Amino acid sequence: DEIATAIDAVSSPGTVAITAGETLADGEAVYPNASGKMVKAKADAHATAKAVGLAIGAISNNAAGSMRSGGVFTNSSWAWTPGGEIFLSAATAGALTQTEPTTGVSCTMGIAITATSMLVLPMMRYVGIDV
Repeated sequence: DEIATAIDAVSSPGTVAITAGETLADGEAVYPNASGKMVKAKADAHATAKAVGLAIGAISNNAAGSMRSGGVFTNSSWAWTPGGEIFLSAATAGALTQTEPTTGVSCTMGIAITATSMLVLPMMRYVGIDV
């Protein structure tokens, strides 16, 4: 199966060691704060929308952990529409959505591969501005 082969080829790259700057849950979008610790990203402002990956597993505040900055990420609680873009939420810090923000910052976090997995490809842009 070509899809399974493609998923296997990209499933492990992009794992990065991090230190949490607050308690993080599995699959929450994160960005580096001024201290270099990872905190929950949110698309309501440019400063907090600089998401670089997703937390892997639960990570306590000030604890070491890992994030996925590229490759495949799976979470059994997701219910994505395969093939659709996945965006950083402007409403809830760390959350993901398949509804693109209509104002401010739009941060594509990746593409849904299945209902419970995505290819992580963080990319920030301003809504309404062609670059």
